[in-house]
Amino acid sequence: MRKSRGIHLAACLFLLLCGCSFRPEGSRAVEEGDFLEPVAIGEKREVWRDIADLKERVEADFGNAELHRQLAVLYRLAGTPRSRLLSSEEIDKAVSLDPQNPILHVERGLTLAARRFVGEAEASFTRAAQIDPRCFDAWFQLGRLEQYEYYKTMCFVDRLSKAIEYFEKAFRIDKKNEETLENLAYLYSFRQMYQTGLKYGTRAVQYHPKSAAAHLVCGMLYTRRKDFEKAQKEFSSAFLLMSEEERHPYDHIAPLLQSDERDLYLSSSDVKQQDWNRRFWIENDPTPATELNERMLEHYARVTIADRAFSDERRNARGSETDRGAAMIRFGLPDRKLYDLGGGTSGGWIVWQYSLSKSYFNLYFNDEFLNGDYHFPITDYYGTASLRMLNTIPQRYAYPIEYRPFPISLEIAELRGADERTRLEMSVALPDSLGGTPGASWDIFVTFFDSERDRFSRDRIPFKPDSLPVIAKGGGVFRVCNFSIEMLPRQLECTCVFEIVNEKDHRKGSRRVPLEIREMYGRSLKLSSLKFTIPDAAGSCSTILDPIPLYRRKGTLCLSYEVYNLQVDENGRSRYRVSYSIRKPDPDDEQSGEGIRKTLAYMWSSAKGKKGKDKPYIESSIEQGARAGTAADNLQIDIGALEKGVYVLVLGVEDLAAGTSAVESRIFTVSE
Repeated sequence: MRKSRGIHLAACLFLLLCGCSFRPEGSRAVEEGDFLEPVAIGEKREVWRDIADLKERVEADFGNAELHRQLAVLYRLAGTPRSRLLSSEEIDKAVSLDPQNPILHVERGLTLAARRFVGEAEASFTRAAQIDPRCFDAWFQLGRLEQYEYYKTMCFVDRLSKAIEYFEKAFRIDKKNEETLENLAYLYSFRQMYQTGLKYGTRAVQYHPKSAAAHLVCGMLYTRRKDFEKAQKEFSSAFLLMSEEERHPYDHIAPLLQSDERDLYLSSSDVKQQDWNRRFWIENDPTPATELNERMLEHYARVTIADRAFSDERRNARGSETDRGAAMIRFGLPDRKLYDLGGGTSGGWIVWQYSLSKSYFNLYFNDEFLNGDYHFPITDYYGTASLRMLNTIPQRYAYPIEYRPFPISLEIAELRGADERTRLEMSVALPDSLGGTPGASWDIFVTFFDSERDRFSRDRIPFKPDSLPVIAKGGGVFRVCNFSIEMLPRQLECTCVFEIVNEKDHRKGSRRVPLEIREMYGRSLKLSSLKFTIPDAAGSCSTILDPIPLYRRKGTLCLSYEVYNLQVDENGRSRYRVSYSIRKPDPDDEQSGEGIRKTLAYMWSSAKGKKGKDKPYIESSIEQGARAGTAADNLQIDIGALEKGVYVLVLGVEDLAAGTSAVESRIFTVSE
């Protein structure tokens, strides 16, 4: 029997140690087990016997790089600190004998990863890819490293982007590898790119129809896309392929119950738990008239994500049974994730922030034992408080309700905020004709996505339409909601998704706006966005940003703005010139600044007594002073000379002491 076992292991090792370029499509030179080392205790004894046999062959043929490599793999599979060190020594010998063999560098990277030398492991995988860009295992293992680092905190989108990049390179080499396809499907889901994720998930099902994992990821993605019939089909297919132990977290509703109910549930017999499960899902069915239970499918999706993202075979931890997994199943992914490096021996901290109807709560996870396991800290107040919130705050789930859409108008102005932040002032107008339930509360959701389509901010602003000011514009009547949020500047283009939701009457209005969140601090002259404001009841200019820049002829345009970083003299005073001009916009004004630059050049030449060729409709230039480096101005501009049509207002500020300038523009419309 022992001899048979040794022959079988040697045969497996022969398959394991094939090279990159000569293996058939779909086979892997490096097995998943090598990376995580899940070798049973009984099998480890066989590994040590094979090590002894192989050492004799190495001594007889010391210049054979392949034998050193095989011995390195066996040492790594033995899984002890000493054996991992010996594995490093053997693979280094193999690399020195055959330095241009890419798979040797892959094996070296696996050995270094097993010893937690992540940076060196990455360098070895990278070297393998440089030697042979078609080496599947090099790109695959690079992807796994980045994926592991991303899942540790889920806070660093750079890790997510790199993991996707490397797995896509592996995919281009082997388009049928199951784990590559599944990893890409999950990683794209964290970018909220569910259709792209399904491209890989459905391919995994096509090539591996007997894989429960492939069906699970498709079920999760279809749930995210609210294609619930397909999600139900995929989850059902997965459950047929899973053992009772594997399916247990999906049937287990304990994480969704309150603490007192949970204790009773866990102490009940299996038969009573099954009956409890049945009644629970009947009571928590958003659409009881249909056979589908969307809330149950959402539960399956959350368990799927928790098991994929938070499992750690090195610690024998299943993701759905960890603290983060429990929070994920009960509340879903957080609205915000924050990370703190920690200090000394405390380890890093992760904060998950969830929004409630009128407040929010935080859950705190700490790498308390410095092993990558982020959990509620055992000996810390934040851990106790987080566990209490997990046990007492009701489960969080937004029902997939169909909303009736309505149009909205939106304007955004960027000004200086506090603590190096930029203040985004937003004003939205909704038709007064919407009506709705008197006194009902509405919600505004403002979500920001970066250029990679990753969400980096989400805010909720509740309001009551009955309390909002009313304006008349273009023959209609509107209610105006004005508010502001602050965030760190982002020079790269981002997208602001704006939603107004009336849950009671099932109404929703939305807008998607491209935006660059500018830096308002620093040392150079800065000019805020131009704010067209709403006149108050007395006819004066208010401070409320006008969400509908539409004005009647022979009226007055209310304009406000702020200037930052003016140079001050020894008396603490500054001097600056403000020049503004109104003209017809060029067709490319929104695509480039050429038209605005021409207007600005005309304004400067006009201020210096040198008239340009194309005179705007309205122009003015004034000099002003301030007692500090920051100034806030309000202007009332008579637009009675303007005909009906669309115009652009260009305003420039010149610091007379420093000789620097800044310019901003705003488009508006004049009606009859």
